[in-house]
Amino acid sequence: MRFKTYSYRFAEQVLNSKLSIRKEIEEIISSVKASPNGYSRPELNEIIRKEILKRGWEDQPSVFGEIGLKF
Repeated sequence: MRFKTYSYRFAEQVLNSKLSIRKEIEEIISSVKASPNGYSRPELNEIIRKEILKRGWEDQPSVFGEIGLKF
């Protein structure tokens, strides 16, 4: 799949400081096979999520690192 990059809230600068992570993210996005009918956003998110998990990433880790933290 072809994609166009856009730096949202300085994401490009952050990822440029971690080039191996940036490359892996780009590989994951590039690995998505195009669908003749396209994908809905939830479908595309799930395809990317599954590919990320296959590569050993953690699924939606806690932002604060604490279990049971409630606001």
